Amino acid sequence: MSKTKLIVMVPTPAMGHLPSTVEFAKLLVQRDQHISILLVILHSPFIITSKAIDAYIESQSLETDPNRITFYTFPPVVVPNNDPPSPNFLSTIIELQKPLVKKAVEDQGTKPAAFVLDMMYVSMMDVASELDVPSYVYFTSGANLLSVFLHAQSLYDYEGVDIIFTEFVDPMPKQEQDPVGPILSLDGRSQHEVQDQDLVMEWLDEQPLSSVVFLCFGSMGGFDVDQVTEIANGLDRSGFRFLWSLIEALPEGFVDRMAHRGKIIKWAPQVQILAHRAIGGFVTHCGWNSILESLWFGVTMATWPMCADQQLNAFELVKELGLAVEISINYRLNFMIGKGNYLVTAEEVENEVKRLMNMDEEIIERVREISDFSRKALKDGGSSNYELIRFVEDVLHN
Repeated sequence: MSKTKLIVMVPTPAMGHLPSTVEFAKLLVQRDQHISILLVILHSPFIITSKAIDAYIESQSLETDPNRITFYTFPPVVVPNNDPPSPNFLSTIIELQKPLVKKAVEDQGTKPAAFVLDMMYVSMMDVASELDVPSYVYFTSGANLLSVFLHAQSLYDYEGVDIIFTEFVDPMPKQEQDPVGPILSLDGRSQHEVQDQDLVMEWLDEQPLSSVVFLCFGSMGGFDVDQVTEIANGLDRSGFRFLWSLIEALPEGFVDRMAHRGKIIKWAPQVQILAHRAIGGFVTHCGWNSILESLWFGVTMATWPMCADQQLNAFELVKELGLAVEISINYRLNFMIGKGNYLVTAEEVENEVKRLMNMDEEIIERVREISDFSRKALKDGGSSNYELIRFVEDVLHN
């Protein structure tokens, strides 16, 4: 029997990255019985959802075979106290974490076949190089952001140079890419602790087909009181049933007034909700995982991006692909924390929710087509299935 090959995976410890990496690990061990995975989890002092991360890791550790997938978790490193934080704070953290990753690997007592590094941990290639191990980058966002990353340096290098937009300047050499997605967790379990989860699903069971608008803004999404009030009033005026994942306080009396056609929950079992027949539209922050889940289940979207790659994702959905309608795309938001001074009014929320729930048939059909394409891609003979096989072969024989 062939010797087991160990793959070391280093994900970013955030809900937009970690679950996708874990699901990719599951695909790898399912694809080849000779592969085992070491998932090195490096908690960051700047990730605010650490309790959710810990709960997710605990649940996955219980569900996966420890002989095939091992979770190796480190607490946050102590970083210099910079006020304000240094622009290079992430690089500083990763440098401090490199010895931890090397130790985790050496503790396994076997040389890995490969490192698979999250897009935010590319510099961990230094550790792989020290151990004379090939490394790969696992990109948890869409191809649009990958293109930005690939070309950002060239834009910087050519700053101030006249460029004709119909021409290319030093096209970058083609890199090997294996598009293995969509990578989704479809087992129906929530990634967060959900209070009264069964009651949520029972409530949806009582609603008519495609009658409920679902609002969820991710593990790091949040609004101030003024914006929450505008959303609440907009939902009230829209007249549609709604399910809203919300931690912040609501206007006084709103919950009681809306009890006949709305439900508020703190954490949403998003996959289960999007799969439910009662959901007719999804107001989303445009995290890449949320987009993939919505398209997988054929649910139309209204975009409300907040930070990171979400604005780019929303632009692609609305302007380029025609797969969604726009509630807000504010390019003046802070890239990392999504803070800005723009208030989306109740009237805007009302109008776009109505537009979402009465979506053009052309958009609905396009979303259905993408849903069908994504399912075919993962089947035997599908494009993503083929790329997964190719990646495994490359790792095993590199």
